[in-house]
Amino acid sequence: MNKMRLAIYTQQLEYMGGIERVVIEHLRIFSQHGVELLLLLDRHPQKMKDSIGCSYVVLPDENDARRMLLRQTLASWCPNYLILHGESHPTFADDMDVVNQLGVRSICVAHFPFVTNILLDGTRDTWKEFRKHVSRCSAVATVAKVDAIFWRALGVRAFHVQNPFVHPSCSSFPRKNNNDDQVNIIWVGRHVEPKQPAAMLAAFELVEKECPNVHLYMIGGGENYCRGKVEVISERADLNEFWAKAHIHVLTSICESFCLVWAEAKSMGIPTVMYELPYLELADDKNSYIAVPQRDVRALADAIIELVKDPEERFRMGCAAKASIEL
Repeated sequence: MNKMRLAIYTQQLEYMGGIERVVIEHLRIFSQHGVELLLLLDRHPQKMKDSIGCSYVVLPDENDARRMLLRQTLASWCPNYLILHGESHPTFADDMDVVNQLGVRSICVAHFPFVTNILLDGTRDTWKEFRKHVSRCSAVATVAKVDAIFWRALGVRAFHVQNPFVHPSCSSFPRKNNNDDQVNIIWVGRHVEPKQPAAMLAAFELVEKECPNVHLYMIGGGENYCRGKVEVISERADLNEFWAKAHIHVLTSICESFCLVWAEAKSMGIPTVMYELPYLELADDKNSYIAVPQRDVRALADAIIELVKDPEERFRMGCAAKASIEL
């Protein structure tokens, strides 16, 4: 029997953002099951080139050259399926022309929730373009159950595939502070408006006034710097050092589909303070987090202060968090 062959497209692979971390895990899982893999990228994976574990092809930016190389690659590789991450890339329509002309079955992974175009300004046109493009794919894979229901209601063949995530391994790092009463808060995300990093900073300013024993790690910024009790750290793949010493995780996103960092926080037994997020399956367990109304910075700060002052409640919620992810 011939082995299953998959081609997987993603714009880049430096093991930084959430989508890239998902792709890395998919490569590992597929490889373990004997699937032959070919990775299609827009940029050379400088940091990961020695550990990808499969062949890859870098597609050029220029349209004609891109179409020619994509056509040659897919025609010679003959994948059973092409899995596409990065539906917002401007070449998506042209790429799908080539894919469909060759008769390659394609699955587009929708990493964003269906409520994006409702909650975020300026995204309606992008959402319409996505719907138009994915109607040309064989199927859409969503990372949340409700998103699959939504797309099926629009006549798109869709199914739910939960994002894989790796439980942090923190045994080689010192655990939370034992010698003082410092409480470490961790926030992880790209510094873009949908993640609302400014809300975290505004809330922390209020928290620090009442609880001077706090320290904030904001991971995902462009450059490293430390200002007072706020430490901004550039994006990175390995968060184990920070999970090991975190007491409270804060999530300020406007919307999420499957939040990898929240799953990691839960697996480490770390309680979360967050803005309310619609339709998020990780929020089914009500005992391991505190949710406050969106954009209410004062309520966000008050919830953080509550946990900073109550280590017993932090411990109880942390245990509930860990139990919820291990079900």
